[in-house]
Amino acid sequence: MFSQYFISDKCVYSDHVCEVNYDIPIDENFDNSYLLNYYLCITLLSVLPLAFCTWCFTDVFTKFWAYDWKTSRDWGSCMIFFMILYNLLIFIIPEKIETCEFPISCHEGLNDTIVSTNYYYQMKECPKVNPWLADYYSDYYGIQDCENSEWGCCEIDTDSIICSEFVDETYSYYEYGKNYYHGYWKIQINKIDENGSNCPSIEEMIYELSNNDKNDYVLLSILMTSFSILILIIINICLICNSKKIYTQTEDIETQPFSPKNRILVGNA
Repeated sequence: MFSQYFISDKCVYSDHVCEVNYDIPIDENFDNSYLLNYYLCITLLSVLPLAFCTWCFTDVFTKFWAYDWKTSRDWGSCMIFFMILYNLLIFIIPEKIETCEFPISCHEGLNDTIVSTNYYYQMKECPKVNPWLADYYSDYYGIQDCENSEWGCCEIDTDSIICSEFVDETYSYYEYGKNYYHGYWKIQINKIDENGSNCPSIEEMIYELSNNDKNDYVLLSILMTSFSILILIIINICLICNSKKIYTQTEDIETQPFSPKNRILVGNA
């Protein structure tokens, strides 16, 4: 039996490559048990700024402006409830993730078939073809004009490239291709030296692309919290302006000069 590996930030090793646990399904190697604490932290970090802003408007700013603090508190409470509900829905309705495989070596199976050793990784949608890494990686980091540069473009040259090119063929055809085909992938990224020490490995490319393909819930939470705080500030500014307007109108009525039409006539019995 040939070893199989998975690539994920769940793996404790520095290269994020771990051998799979063969006693459980492949999907369960991507352990998501940490997500509960992760979402609780995100929810807490989302609610605290809103709670602080609500407290400022209802307890601090009321000393400087006389306005309807109860309405402000109600709006703040609604924003806090909305953020808790938003994070709860994220946890209840998880992101759709597929477990994909990438062949790293090919071996002979029964009836001239190929048995591959694979890297497993997760993305929102698995690539349709095996030689996807080079194009995806170049597109993600921006295609550079490296053809005429001092050291040229990064190149990946390993047995896994030949295996990925021929994995859907017969083993005999794979052997033929391995003997006569020197496979390599060119990545449109400039080498910084002759050895291309900045060029990524296949494992690094899979990890970066699969990890970046997932939703950044921390960033989304920050954006939602910022938007909620902005709405809360606008609402309170409107409340302050409205209160000042009402106060000014009341003050104008109280300072109006006496006129006969304002006189109350009292009759004698």
